[in-house]
Amino acid sequence: MSRPRAAVSAALPGREEAPIYEELLRRWAARGNALPGMPDPEWLRLTSYRHHQEETERTLRMLHLQAILTL
Repeated sequence: MSRPRAAVSAALPGREEAPIYEELLRRWAARGNALPGMPDPEWLRLTSYRHHQEETERTLRMLHLQAILTL
């Protein structure tokens, strides 16, 4: 999933004159990497309340199962 050229160019304002940076940003975007100056979907997911709640519930289930197995 690549980002539109405008999004890649907007990632580093004032860098339109440096094609090497645009190419690097296009490659990163094509791989799904975070881009400078652009929101990072993975970071937003990892820092969300929902993710925290799911991880807490998963950890508590694992601890509960381990306690049962050691009895």
